[in-house]
Amino acid sequence: MSDRDRAPGMAARAESFIIEREGENLILKIKREDGRVALIELTPDTAFYLREYLSNALACLGMPEDV
Repeated sequence: MSDRDRAPGMAARAESFIIEREGENLILKIKREDGRVALIELTPDTAFYLREYLSNALACLGMPEDV
């Protein structure tokens, strides 16, 4: 991540999210705190890797995996 990516206010804060199945893929719908919704289509492989990366990031923060 570059210094520009880390600048204050660059990242939108997620308020909530849902995951829907669309065929063999998943649609991640993220509601931002400003009310906008971001849609991200994930293949099964991408969803698996996202889960792994999030689990590792939470472990680094000291968060339990079964939350």
